[in-house]
Amino acid sequence: MVTDYQVRRLRKLSNTEKNQAIAAAKSGMDPKTARKYLGMNQLPSELIKVRLSGRQPLLGWAEACERVGLPGLYLHDMRRSAIRNLKRAGVQDVVATKISGHKTRSVFDRYNIVDEGDLGDAGESLEKYFSERKAERAAKLKRVK
Repeated sequence: MVTDYQVRRLRKLSNTEKNQAIAAAKSGMDPKTARKYLGMNQLPSELIKVRLSGRQPLLGWAEACERVGLPGLYLHDMRRSAIRNLKRAGVQDVVATKISGHKTRSVFDRYNIVDEGDLGDAGESLEKYFSERKAERAAKLKRVK
């Protein structure tokens, strides 16, 4: 965990050292973490303590879920449900991907779960499309005597 002291030291050293990597090393940080803190105008103690990594729950998340009667609910459950709802509402994949914040199509596809109902709906949609198309084409034809 990065301390306020390390960030203050990093900021001071980044003005005097030749590159950020040296300043980061002298501050006790890796270069990636140093870039993150140099890009912010906040110290670690000023940041909201929220963890979004896969296995570590948000602080207070479990308690909030219990209060609303949904114990054991994970944030990713809600993300998956949101993606399914967007797709079922007819939102294009590109738009749903932007809304959900997925950077790659493969990750989006992991959340976009297809079930038997979806396959049945696709079959019905296709059948409706072909019947409408057939009616349109028949209306264009002229009857010859």
